[in-house]
Amino acid sequence: MSNSNLTILSVISNFVIVILKFIVGFLTGSVAVISEAVHSSMDLFASVITFFSIRISNGRQMMIIHMGMGRQRTSLGRLRRCLFLWRVFGLFMSR
Repeated sequence: MSNSNLTILSVISNFVIVILKFIVGFLTGSVAVISEAVHSSMDLFASVITFFSIRISNGRQMMIIHMGMGRQRTSLGRLRRCLFLWRVFGLFMSR
């Protein structure tokens, strides 16, 4: 499988997991399951960022914005790192 197909599979599987966790959490009234669904939605967001970073890096260079493919990858990588640091900060603040 190509990288693009794997990221599509990752986005779909994470989306299904998030929806199922929200459904189970609301049906059972469990705050823990709902909070786990919110946590899984962050994984979904990271998968979507990865999907777009691979799509952009596999595409041709944009003519309007003179950014090379390396800069696009770097920018999206920084976005993923910010997301990770945000999650870590939230973990420490919750303890």
